[in-house]
Amino acid sequence: MSLSSLTLGIYVATVLVPLALSVLVYYLLFDPLRHFKGPFIARFTNAYAVYHAVRRRLHLQTFSDLQQYGSVYRQGPDRLVFNTVTALHDIYLDPRATKGRAYRYSSLEGQENMLNTIDRQRRRQKLAWPTLSSIGMNKFIIWWNKAKFNAFRTLLTRIINTRVALPRDAKNDLYSIAATEAGKNSENLSRAEMSEHWGEATFLTTIPGGMTTSSTLTAVFFYLSRHPAAHRRLVSEIRTTFPDAQDIRSGPLLAGCTSLRAIIDECLRISVPTTSMPWREEETVLNRHSSTKPFIVGGHVIPPGTMVVVNTYCIKHNEAYFSDRFAFQPERWLDEGNSKTLRRAFVPFGIGEATDESCVAKTLWHFDLEQAPGEAGRLGGGSPEAKDKARARADEFQLYDGIVSDHDGPNLVVTKRKC
Repeated sequence: MSLSSLTLGIYVATVLVPLALSVLVYYLLFDPLRHFKGPFIARFTNAYAVYHAVRRRLHLQTFSDLQQYGSVYRQGPDRLVFNTVTALHDIYLDPRATKGRAYRYSSLEGQENMLNTIDRQRRRQKLAWPTLSSIGMNKFIIWWNKAKFNAFRTLLTRIINTRVALPRDAKNDLYSIAATEAGKNSENLSRAEMSEHWGEATFLTTIPGGMTTSSTLTAVFFYLSRHPAAHRRLVSEIRTTFPDAQDIRSGPLLAGCTSLRAIIDECLRISVPTTSMPWREEETVLNRHSSTKPFIVGGHVIPPGTMVVVNTYCIKHNEAYFSDRFAFQPERWLDEGNSKTLRRAFVPFGIGEATDESCVAKTLWHFDLEQAPGEAGRLGGGSPEAKDKARARADEFQLYDGIVSDHDGPNLVVTKRKC
């Protein structure tokens, strides 16, 4: 045996093996979350969730895990996923619950914005045992988000450069308003100022400003194209309610379109605008709240430093609240008594009533639409031949995990209305 091999063997025997054993003993015997069920590997590393996130199916795996482990399970060394209305209210209505540390790695390109900025700065650091999740995992997440975003950044840069080339007041848009409010003497905002606010701008234009809305609208048209009866009812409601397209605007008439609202709500339920995990954890800064009062979620006392979440896709497919959960049934929202119960678990998270009903109404006032014929028309739905069995339902609009739900298709035939 060579000297280098002997040295390596001694190092492994005296350092690495004892360290590995001590970490294993801690997680099996002393870890405060050891009593929660979940995948064994998730006790030690967040790589379990990252693996499925990279495959853009974390929401599907989370749903599957909840079926296996129950209404709460452990998804990482310091992460618990819940799937009940009680937990939903415990987490998101508790003033002590602030954004979890996971938000720091949710940036589209590693820059700070309203999404990934933690609500309050923490003054006290928690001494934690080493976990495999700390070995490059967070940098990997940021790199992955940036890689996915490069193409969109190029397009957005081109749009911005085109606008900046025009005078400040050439258009009544966000750029002109921002420049005016900033009290600038110069004709345009400087490149340095624009670069400083790039993260905020990309967040506003992608997530709340466009991607969530486009995701919802495409889901609406996908399901209408595959459910002719619902399509006919909605078209009839819109075209009899509004004699002219110019009359379609916010107000009593639009609010009275019950089929329209029911269909949009059902699409927000079955095809959520965001599949991401809105992690929360207990805020303990400066004893803002009494340290003697435990943070309880779903009947479980949550140890300090633990992140908790309710995934919107999972709770809106929970059979306890939504029967026949994968079926497109807008009529479930038309029963007023039943609707009130359903809305307790609805949680659109960041879109809700803001969906522009007038966009759907105006489209269907002007146009007829149907599913494209042949193979092209299958785009957007699942496939019985899919390797991922969670994507086998042909009539389910397939979502791909990300900060905002991504999708393919649908392919539709759109024609101008005949009457």
